[in-house]
Amino acid sequence: MAPLRPPRAYTDDNASSGIWSANQVSGQSVYTPTLKLSSPKSGAYTTSVSLGAATTNLAAGTPVKFTLGMQSVTAPVGADGVATGQLILSQKPALYTLTATAAGVSASAPFTIDKDGTTLTAPRTASALTATLKAAGSGAAVSGRKVQFLVNGKSVGTATTSTTGVATLTYAAPSGSTVKAVFTGDAYFLGASATA
Repeated sequence: MAPLRPPRAYTDDNASSGIWSANQVSGQSVYTPTLKLSSPKSGAYTTSVSLGAATTNLAAGTPVKFTLGMQSVTAPVGADGVATGQLILSQKPALYTLTATAAGVSASAPFTIDKDGTTLTAPRTASALTATLKAAGSGAAVSGRKVQFLVNGKSVGTATTSTTGVATLTYAAPSGSTVKAVFTGDAYFLGASATA
């Protein structure tokens, strides 16, 4: 059983002290609110991360704003004193500062957005070489990336992934040859390769 919180003290409009009652609608708490981050220290680009903050002396429903670089999300304090928000990491992988703010108090901690892994599939067709590139963390298609194609170890060209993550190179690979597709990675994603 969780320990009971002490009754909240207040000062009324005449600065007289007292105890909060169930129907209290005025006065000012004299207990200082606190806020502490309870979030992970890192997450991969494109993935969703759960950001948390544990509070004391903040009423349920009080909004807590989580800010990470140029991204932010707001979540209410629950009956247990904890606020939890979900954020999809869409900024360039790097070290950032995560800050939670509510009712004039705040807490900060370093947070790293890591490069996301990738998966690459290369189904073989008679008249073209194709490869599909996806983010490993979210499964989303990765567009605008160059994929290199090799036949029997020799490069035969590159193609850029479409909005659906598909790169297509018009090339008829000889029967029995080995086809390999390679994405070398960039500032946002780790590399991957596939053989057909």
